[in-house]
Amino acid sequence: GAHASGEILAFTDDDCAPHPGWLRALATAFARQPTALVGGQIVNVLHTDHCANASQLLVSYLYSYYNAEPDRASFFTSNNIAVPARHFRAIGGFDISYPRAAAEDREFCDRWRLHGFPMVYAADAVVRHAHAMQLRAFWRQHFNYGRGAYQFHRGRARRRQSQIKVEPTSFYIDLLRYPFSQTPGARALPLATLLAVSQAANVLGFFWERHRHRHARFLAPNTLEKCMEFSPSWTARLPQKVGQRVITTLTASWLAWSLIGVGVLVRLLQYLSNRALWMDEALLALNIVERDFVDLLRPLDNMQAVPLGFLMIERLMVTWFGESEYALRLFPFLASIAALLLFYAVARAILSPAAVPLALGLYVVLEPLIYYSSEAKQYASDVTAALLVLVLAIAVVRAPSLWRIAALGLAGAVLPWLSHPVVFILGGVGISLALWLLVQRKWLPLAMLVVIGLIWLLSFAGSYRVSLLLLGDYTAMQASWSDNYLPDDEGLISGERVRWIINTFFSAFELAAGFTKNMRGLAAFCFLIGIVAFAARERITLALLLTPLLLTILAAALQLYPLHGRLLLFCVPILLLLIAKGIYSIGEQIGRTSLVPLILLALLVFEPVLQIPYHLAQPREREELRAALDYARPRMLADDTVYVYYSAQHAYAYYTRDEPLPSEHITIGREAREDWLAYLNDFAALRGEDRVWIIFAHNHTGSGVNEQRFFEYALGRLGTRQDQFKTTEAAVYLYDLSAPPGEPLPAVLPELIREQPGSTCKL
Repeated sequence: GAHASGEILAFTDDDCAPHPGWLRALATAFARQPTALVGGQIVNVLHTDHCANASQLLVSYLYSYYNAEPDRASFFTSNNIAVPARHFRAIGGFDISYPRAAAEDREFCDRWRLHGFPMVYAADAVVRHAHAMQLRAFWRQHFNYGRGAYQFHRGRARRRQSQIKVEPTSFYIDLLRYPFSQTPGARALPLATLLAVSQAANVLGFFWERHRHRHARFLAPNTLEKCMEFSPSWTARLPQKVGQRVITTLTASWLAWSLIGVGVLVRLLQYLSNRALWMDEALLALNIVERDFVDLLRPLDNMQAVPLGFLMIERLMVTWFGESEYALRLFPFLASIAALLLFYAVARAILSPAAVPLALGLYVVLEPLIYYSSEAKQYASDVTAALLVLVLAIAVVRAPSLWRIAALGLAGAVLPWLSHPVVFILGGVGISLALWLLVQRKWLPLAMLVVIGLIWLLSFAGSYRVSLLLLGDYTAMQASWSDNYLPDDEGLISGERVRWIINTFFSAFELAAGFTKNMRGLAAFCFLIGIVAFAARERITLALLLTPLLLTILAAALQLYPLHGRLLLFCVPILLLLIAKGIYSIGEQIGRTSLVPLILLALLVFEPVLQIPYHLAQPREREELRAALDYARPRMLADDTVYVYYSAQHAYAYYTRDEPLPSEHITIGREAREDWLAYLNDFAALRGEDRVWIIFAHNHTGSGVNEQRFFEYALGRLGTRQDQFKTTEAAVYLYDLSAPPGEPLPAVLPELIREQPGSTCKL
């Protein structure tokens, strides 16, 4: 603008295309207000780009907030404004000192108004905006906006000789609500999530820039930039101890929050990928979407063991946001983000500063914690509940007070209604704190803890009774997990029990925590070293971490709680804290400058880290029956016959509730498993039909037979495959089985048919 010779300067960006009549609309506005800064409307043209849509919503909200009166506007983005050249130069133009082109337009508008010039909104001056970006670029952009925001608020406060003032809390609440007033519920949810991410990045950028400015006086020029290079040799040459402390603080803080940012990013990407519900999710989802709040108090269908509080929150999400996968997974996703922050708080409280990034590095990249962050089940909130109890318990140990014990008591009274396994955390924490207070002779806190413990027991008893009521058939549920209880042998110690204990111990690091099979032994070793390290110096901390694990094992021995994979996810943070402690302690024993901790960490997370770039491009999927049904639906005729594999029926029911298949002839297959003749008899009933669709998902591969391949082989012998569509763990097939039912067949699957006494095959 400094070299332009016209009387009016119009600004746009290289990713914008002015609408025909743009300049004419601006000229009309100047005819009314010759001295005004005129801003126009920005319209996103990339309607399939989530980040672009979120950016558009953010701009629209800002315009509605700051420009409610078009003739008294206060903010415009610089990609669609026009100003009188004389006034532009009079106030000094744009301030080019702002970092990475962030907030300079906001600062310019503020200076414009400070000089007494008006601002006018011209809605018919339209610019089309086409700025495609991935989530990482979206995060980086808003982080830089946060840095610019701090510089803007700091400069404005100096100009006006006042304190830094940011927007009120209601501004941010209304921002997160804004998408739901502009777009349908199912589409609004991911956009609202992205807006929340943008504000999180903005806040981090704001405080990063504030931290940078506050400590700049201790450091030589370019020190902060060099700090970001993580150069130990350069840091060692700093002449001032205060500078070294600042560098250490900045580096540790930046590293921790960077890891948290990565953790949020990978979880957000997994959530936004909107994978189809798999069988286990569909079993619960059907209860939630087909019942109201009162009906959820009756025994649930499909043998579901779910805390009542979790059920009610899920029903609330569906009521507010619709029956989409996004709505069903919103609470687990938010719980996983809260758990990430709580884990950081616990790690900072009990680990050495250098060990905190080790723990965070493990937590951020391990597969189960990422995957279950977007599972429409209670496992992610189990982790959050466990970590919340640990945070409150550690606070009591660090500085015992009645109000802290009361806060722990309140949490313990509420959480059993949201999480079943949190009772083990509460029990372990309660026992540990009681013994510690007894040894410390702190009688009043101990008495209060005893009363609180009784309240916890009453709360647990109530939640347990309700859970049994909702489950209905507890015996069947217990039988389904029989392999995951301690074997019920005679005698306390037996070979089978010892083998089970060893296998379960190592599988906890593989199936629950997510370490590879090759690395689970190393993880277990570091875990044991961590126990020894805590035992030597911080026994109460060790008790808080270890006692819940021991109670969980005791429950398995009593046939009350199975030890398997996702059911142990709530224990994973404890495992990781002890592993990080073990890694750090090994490094301490070898030497402070040793690279051994980093090498151990690299070995443990090598394969999980390699998976992150892959999953950024290809989010995790499981049983994508939705895509298979979408393929079949337009190709299906009303007279076609549909056979639904028994394990696919619940996901099929969920995805055909609002959009049924065209066919009126639907057969749900039976669960026969080892009785192959039963499947063949199902197929016999389909003979004579020239168009038979087979809907397949959640393939069973037990008993040494892959049932999907069995179906393909058997149906291929009985007829002709006309079409097929295969996707992740799901498929649809179209067969012509028009051969008459009585027609002789060649020997059908002789190697798979296992004759049983009294069994007959109708083929």
